[in-house]
Amino acid sequence: MQVPGHSKFDGVRTEHNVQVLVPHEQFFDEVQKQPLLLQPYKDVANEAWGKTYLKHPVYLEKTPTETVIPIAMYADGVKYSNSDSVLGIWFYSLRTQLRHFCIGLRRSLLCKCGCQGWCSMFTVMKFVQWTLECMAKGTWPESRHLGESWGEFDQTRAAFAGKALGFKCALVQIKADWSEFCTTFGFTMWGSLRPCMFCCAGPDNMYSFAECNFGRLPWASNVFSDYLLACDSAEVNVVIATPEQLNELRSALWYDKRSSGSHGRSVKRDVPSLGLVAGDRLEPSTNLPDVSKMETLPLPLHLIFWRPSQTVLTKHRNPIFQSHLGTTFDVICIDSLHCVYLGIMNAFCKELVWAMINGNAWRVTATTEDVKLQLTALRIFGELRTFYARKAKQGHPLSEIPKFTHKHLGTQTKKKLRTKGAETWGFLLYLDEVLKISPHFDQKDRWAAAATALIDYVNLGRRSPPTLTVAIQKVLGTIGINEGINNSRSPRTSMKHPNRKTSKAKKTQSGPMAN
Repeated sequence: MQVPGHSKFDGVRTEHNVQVLVPHEQFFDEVQKQPLLLQPYKDVANEAWGKTYLKHPVYLEKTPTETVIPIAMYADGVKYSNSDSVLGIWFYSLRTQLRHFCIGLRRSLLCKCGCQGWCSMFTVMKFVQWTLECMAKGTWPESRHLGESWGEFDQTRAAFAGKALGFKCALVQIKADWSEFCTTFGFTMWGSLRPCMFCCAGPDNMYSFAECNFGRLPWASNVFSDYLLACDSAEVNVVIATPEQLNELRSALWYDKRSSGSHGRSVKRDVPSLGLVAGDRLEPSTNLPDVSKMETLPLPLHLIFWRPSQTVLTKHRNPIFQSHLGTTFDVICIDSLHCVYLGIMNAFCKELVWAMINGNAWRVTATTEDVKLQLTALRIFGELRTFYARKAKQGHPLSEIPKFTHKHLGTQTKKKLRTKGAETWGFLLYLDEVLKISPHFDQKDRWAAAATALIDYVNLGRRSPPTLTVAIQKVLGTIGINEGINNSRSPRTSMKHPNRKTSKAKKTQSGPMAN
């Protein structure tokens, strides 16, 4: 598969020949090896994905003799050196949990025209859309992913073109971390005017939890039609019919690489004859997969521009999100690793440990604040080792922080908590234990109530089935997480995404609440 990108050796735009494993071919092989996949499913409603599966358009439109396999898509970054990582995309059947690797794309090879890699990702997403279309129809494709004729290495695929696969697949889960949803899938970043893809929270009120409770949020929820409306509002369709129009447009285009610019090949001045204003960005599309090749295509040209001033909810139209494929907001999964363990739990523990340090919960005496912080960190590390050993002896082993120093905590003016997801859970349990025996400090009781509520929430989630019962929902509604956290009055900045500057991609299926 040819993917537009960047050559790090000569610093120019190029096309990379990326090897891929086609998902519908891999699922076909899996079905041949495991014919039981075609048997009727039992207890689908009790699965975590059951509700989405039963209302999926591919399932609803199947005939009585057809089998629809529920599948999931997983995207994440895998770091393989100090300076580079690979974006990996996997597919797997939710019945067998057998993963099929689809594509690996080195981030250093992504396009660097200012588009933040979208020129490369668009081709990848068109490929994903193509294979999802095939699996939704239950037939082998009749052409390549961009509509091209079969190539010299596609003789076998050409022989199967148009024939029945023998099954259909419904994508009922898309799993990725927040960073991947913002980069790989094109949604707006967490620092934008619409930081959340699921609701209408804004930067001024997204940290106001007073009216939040289980099953109820103070913000209106986004639906898939909001996404489509956001795309329609920002897109400008342009038809280039004459060479004069093409020359006029070409002279107005440049690659805007500014951090506050249009991020890509954009017009630097108004072009009234085409309905374009300065800043409008040329988008990759089915007609123009590579924006650098606009001048090489025959006329008339049907182009799509994106108006950044109208950006709401998403920065690009992602081709994999289609109503008829069932790939709407219903299939996007929120991972607990980033939202809980590296999100609210990490932020809460950071504020809690600093409140305890300022309240001298570890009873450290020192001449300066820097020395006090270092001695406190040493005491925490010593107590953590004892705490881990005791928990392991009790049959509850925890992910251990291998070495804890004052660098994990930052400073008074720049507080941090450098712990990984599972490590944060063990650190929270340790802080909760220390809270019970520490001397009184400001708002200690409220911190203790919030810590207990957060621990109860996680434990309840670990004990619960994938589909929460009514009784469990009532218990969740009574847990005082909101009250404890709100009354702690942590600074707004403490609740920001913990990896805002450094996190690119982390595993999303770790942790006790991955579903």
